[in-house]
Amino acid sequence: MAILDKEKCGALIQECYQFFKMLEMELKEDIRFYLVDKLVMATLTSNGTSTGPVHPTSTIWGLTKIASKPLEDEVRVGKIIKVEHSKHEGHGCEVTIAVLFGLPMVMTGAILAHEMMHAWFRLRHVANLEPKVEEGICQVIGRKWVDWYEAKRGGGGRRGDEEAQFEKNLMETLKHLVEMDCTEAYGEGFRDAQWAVARYGLKCTINHIVTYETLPQRS
Repeated sequence: MAILDKEKCGALIQECYQFFKMLEMELKEDIRFYLVDKLVMATLTSNGTSTGPVHPTSTIWGLTKIASKPLEDEVRVGKIIKVEHSKHEGHGCEVTIAVLFGLPMVMTGAILAHEMMHAWFRLRHVANLEPKVEEGICQVIGRKWVDWYEAKRGGGGRRGDEEAQFEKNLMETLKHLVEMDCTEAYGEGFRDAQWAVARYGLKCTINHIVTYETLPQRS
């Protein structure tokens, strides 16, 4: 099932909030959420991202940014769908998350979880992390979300159901792509963060990042 409208996206955001609460990292602050097309995403990342310049042929699936005004007031081209999901409308939210629309539900959820980890750091004024540290732990969170989503749905639904089988295959592919990524920030960062979480636990790893702006080191 693809995410094409704000109703489906809003329900998925609610699930991501529940996921963060389960991880004992509840997000109570306002975040602006948008579904956007590739033209809007290209505009938003035209000056690069935290990991550097964006190649013209690259596809950016999600983005978290600090913005003093709504995205629709900043970007005048492309398609933008504002997802109405605010706990305290009008309380000066400055964290914005944009995700490409039209992606499968499980993929959209993994991207949202990754971006909400970025938002979690920003809302706690943690903003000077090395890309390898921040993207690595965000990849861990996105990967954990896929496992959580899979467990909630009993491994992909009824046996023999074509749509459920497609989703199950997609979940395995997403996990494989995260684990085998060869880039420094997302691949090496994920493996370093995954090691730290396995060794010290998620809560201790996150606390170490917030306190020291780095991952626990391998002994």
